[in-house]
Amino acid sequence: MNGSDDMRDKDNRVLHYFKDNKWFIIAVAWVLTLLVGTRGYYIYLKDDPNITDVLGWEALYLALQLFVLNGIHLTREAELDLQIVRFIAPAVAAYTAVEALISLYSNQLRIAGLGLYKDHTIICGLGRIGWLLTKGYRADGVRVVVIEVDESNVYIKRANGLGAVVLAGNAVDPKILKKARAKFAERIVAGTGDDSLNVEIAWQAREIIKDVRNASLTCYVHLVDHRLYELLHQHPVMTSASIPSFEVRLFNINSCGARLVMEDYPPFTGSPKTSETVKAPRIVILGLGQFGRMVALETAIRWRLRHMGPPIDILVIDRKANASVENLLFDYPILSSICRFEKLDMDFEGPDFPKAQFLYRNGKLDVSSIYVCVNDDRLGLVSALTLAAGLEGGDIPVIVRTSRERGLGKIIRGDSGSIYKHLKSFELMECAAKPDQLGYHNEHTARLFHKQYVKERTAEEKTVTTHPALVDWENLSPSLRLSNWRQADGVYQTLGKAGYRVVPIHANCEFPAESYESDNERIAEIEHDRFVSQRIRDRWRDGDKSDEKKTTPYLVPWEMLTEEIKGYDRTWAKNLPEMLAQAGYKICLMDGVAKPKCCADE
Repeated sequence: MNGSDDMRDKDNRVLHYFKDNKWFIIAVAWVLTLLVGTRGYYIYLKDDPNITDVLGWEALYLALQLFVLNGIHLTREAELDLQIVRFIAPAVAAYTAVEALISLYSNQLRIAGLGLYKDHTIICGLGRIGWLLTKGYRADGVRVVVIEVDESNVYIKRANGLGAVVLAGNAVDPKILKKARAKFAERIVAGTGDDSLNVEIAWQAREIIKDVRNASLTCYVHLVDHRLYELLHQHPVMTSASIPSFEVRLFNINSCGARLVMEDYPPFTGSPKTSETVKAPRIVILGLGQFGRMVALETAIRWRLRHMGPPIDILVIDRKANASVENLLFDYPILSSICRFEKLDMDFEGPDFPKAQFLYRNGKLDVSSIYVCVNDDRLGLVSALTLAAGLEGGDIPVIVRTSRERGLGKIIRGDSGSIYKHLKSFELMECAAKPDQLGYHNEHTARLFHKQYVKERTAEEKTVTTHPALVDWENLSPSLRLSNWRQADGVYQTLGKAGYRVVPIHANCEFPAESYESDNERIAEIEHDRFVSQRIRDRWRDGDKSDEKKTTPYLVPWEMLTEEIKGYDRTWAKNLPEMLAQAGYKICLMDGVAKPKCCADE
């Protein structure tokens, strides 16, 4: 970071401090101005030979008059501080009035200025997700327009305080979307609590943008239901190339959060070779709701990527554990070959739970990690504390999901007692509902990846082929087009894990050619891991290669691939700098920059 960057950061810190403490600073200015004015008038009157008895109240009254430009005319020379405060006082009063008017009518003023908005972000629904995304985008300096149907929403005032424009209305109403200048926006986030409503918002945005020239709009749609998520990925609105100016991205907070919790608190460590005999760890998951399902899925993915030996043991404890596990295996059949599920139907507040006998096998404590995934913060904390106490000081991490940063999560982090030292909290919303977790979708990059793939494969085969993947982009099947999008999104995560970052090509850094070349093998392996992870999330299974049946023989660790298959990823990694350069980006070393945590596929 150079000197200008340091100065810019310092200026930003000063600006943020002033914004956060604006009214306190204004109050201090009033008090200081009043005190200096009172003292100045007191001395001025005291030195007047015509006045024999000077009262402090009179000086105070005269000082107050300065704020409304009604101070007495000075007939002789006065103290310098009084001369100065005569100009400062009305300025303080005027600034206070302006700030008060802005505070009262700021949203109306910003609405009036919407006609100038361009490349902004529209947040539909100001629930917990919408609020956190609004806060995140505003922190990045992005203009935000919020559409919220409930005018009594508690987050509206907070959004106004951050400088966001808040429009009252239903986001599925085309008039409201047009008023928010959807035609000129960079992105729309449909983050209401209703999946069907979020999909309808995307459809309305598509209708608005389809006839607009030179537009480019990405609509991020939050879906809780993973079945709906999978089905919509095949819908024409997601894959149609007829509207190049409009893209739809689906994301899910639970899936994104599960990936992050696996990164922060992995269920196992190390990366042994597949030839080694590895004892499968035993993971406990309390609550197999949406978040618990994703934790189980992410655990399975990480185990498959590093081991092809014995299945990993996962103990599921839930009021309806048997039914929940059966539903999970129905949705993701491949898990039956990766995991060995134990199912225990139990009430967390029942008499048997505090005994924690399920943590033991053959009289010995047998558990590697415990993930408390229940939706209720209170119940989750009680369950986590109960299990932590039942571990009898065992070095077993207990990770409890909480809904927000403040509250019960803070209690857990603040506890340093020996019994609970391994108790950790994971704030789902604060970690997952961030702009950088929505992912990055670049249509141009995806097309370049596909073009390069076709070029390499056709050069190898040297014959005309009818393979469905070796066709022009417009003729690709929806699933193959989606696969290229996923790969383009995953570039940032792949390179981040290898210690690199993607920046605009004009950024002030050099491509580390020698370093990158030495890391080609590592980058190729990380890309394979991304491929396997995404295929499993998309419900692919082991078997002969078939896009129709969603089967592939390549859902295995890197070490088990043939050299031919490894060669595809190596070639991709080798050509990546050139492909990104064509898209307007280049690769740089991180240089201490924190590695990104991406949820680019959700």
